[in-house]
Amino acid sequence: MAKEKQRELRVVMFPWLAYGHITPFVELGKNLARHGLKIIFVSTPLNIKRIKPQVLDAPGIDLMELALPSVEGLPKGVESTAYCVKGADAPLLLSLLLVAMDLLEKPSESLLQQLSPDFVIFDVLQYWVPRVACKLPNPIPAILFVPMGVTGFSFLEGELDITSGNPTPEDLTVSPPGFSSPNIHFALFEGRRAMELLYRKHAGALSVAERSSICMRESWAVTSNTCLELEGAYAEYLHRLVKRPVYPVGLLMRNLPPPPKDDICLQWLDRQPVASVVVLSFGSEYILTNQQFSAIAMGLQESNASFLWILPAGNDLHQDFLDQIGEKEKGLVVTKCVPQLHILNHPSIAAFLTHCGWNSMT
Repeated sequence: MAKEKQRELRVVMFPWLAYGHITPFVELGKNLARHGLKIIFVSTPLNIKRIKPQVLDAPGIDLMELALPSVEGLPKGVESTAYCVKGADAPLLLSLLLVAMDLLEKPSESLLQQLSPDFVIFDVLQYWVPRVACKLPNPIPAILFVPMGVTGFSFLEGELDITSGNPTPEDLTVSPPGFSSPNIHFALFEGRRAMELLYRKHAGALSVAERSSICMRESWAVTSNTCLELEGAYAEYLHRLVKRPVYPVGLLMRNLPPPPKDDICLQWLDRQPVASVVVLSFGSEYILTNQQFSAIAMGLQESNASFLWILPAGNDLHQDFLDQIGEKEKGLVVTKCVPQLHILNHPSIAAFLTHCGWNSMT
């Protein structure tokens, strides 16, 4: 009697609307597809259009569009945080994007009922996904994928746990009891900034910290873009807090593509000595204040180090600083998309000054 063919496992993947989250979701999807799983990758039309070239070599991945509901005040075409970073209205746009995403709860429920996958893998802000998945006629296990390391999340979850969900900036300056390292904590000014970013209510919706906490405590399991060798103790601490399995899936990184031709950054680096250049990049979604720019520029001038400074469009450069760069030929400032993988892999690079975004770190 012929051996019965094993049924193909089908997984729906649903990342938050930020390219720093979408990219590791894509890489995880590729890895799962290589192991024989069928992946249905869900996002809004403009995001699907942007990631389509990344999955051309992954036949096990299907892309599915889910239209983003319109919200008053959110401009048409704003479907990711990449469009929410410029100007004084940036916090409002981010809040409205969260509101729009929450309106995807009902369409997502219908989609999951229609597709009836074996699992749904969701992100740290869609707190309603596990609730939707478990109330379907055929409940679906909802797996949280944290597209970054677990140390920060475990720290914040510990603070929420001991303060009944209402930490203060002063609370964040001390590690929570039982945390894996007492040396990891916020400075007071960092705690104040964290409160603003992570605990602020968004247009009446839940805060980022509240969302991630619900996701962790109501998911079937927690997975993370890290490894035991790097963050095993923090994964175990998080497991004790949320009482859910915590599985590091390994560091998800794209393969190094062929280098682009005639790239100004790589050409400039080719002319620099080995291990002599400082790279500065604070991500594509962070706009430096004038005070921050001036402080960093002063540090570079006083250090006399050669540098490559990658700034997203929208940062106002100080012309006197640019003039001094030209006079000394010590640095290069670019305000366009650059091949960061090739830049960081270049032998002339000595140091990397970054915002510590997980994709940049890995």
